[in-house]
Amino acid sequence: MSVTKLGVLQTNFTNSSFTTKQANILGISSRMLSHLVKNGQLERIGRGLYIFPNFDTEKDFQFHQIALVAKSIKSSVICVISALNYWGLTEELEREHWLAIPNNFPTPKSIDNAKYIRPRDLEIGVISRVIAEQEVRITTPERSICEAFKYLSEESALSSLRAYLDQDEDQVDLIHLLDTASKLKSKKVIEIIQDVAIATAKGYPKLNRDTFRALTKWNQKQREKKHGG
Repeated sequence: MSVTKLGVLQTNFTNSSFTTKQANILGISSRMLSHLVKNGQLERIGRGLYIFPNFDTEKDFQFHQIALVAKSIKSSVICVISALNYWGLTEELEREHWLAIPNNFPTPKSIDNAKYIRPRDLEIGVISRVIAEQEVRITTPERSICEAFKYLSEESALSSLRAYLDQDEDQVDLIHLLDTASKLKSKKVIEIIQDVAIATAKGYPKLNRDTFRALTKWNQKQREKKHGG
């Protein structure tokens, strides 16, 4: 009987995760799922979430682990370094899976190597996206940049912003970035963009990465002096 039930699951979910509810709709009980897990024929990766042991995907293969982790934690959002990595906006290694969770959620204890943040807002700059065949929530490139300035070193944040601005024109949306920064109160992002815009308007040549960082640091020191005075 278990072979028949297993076959039903394999037919429907060979290379994707599935929930207890989805299995129940196919006539497979929670008890049967537990039996298959115990026998090593299924893996339980989160509360009510399962995959087959040989789960793999060539599409977005490097992101399938973070996608599965995000899928297993209700209402979570892939963010900061994990999101920047996905959007190709950082060279930092993803040593931990970065996830944003609601303030009233307990910290998940079943996931190793994860870092959680609890931002006040989990809607602004958050989209649903299919990654490694899993539908998950992730911060947009623009919100990811804003959060980099909050949670990462200034050097890392500046590097990510520079990578964003260095993209093809159709991938850069300054208005969206400024709107997102304004809503999230990311003043530093707005100040930097304004500095770059002024320089561009005056016909200055495009800044290289080192010059960009130097200019930003200089501008920041001038603002600090002004406010301090």
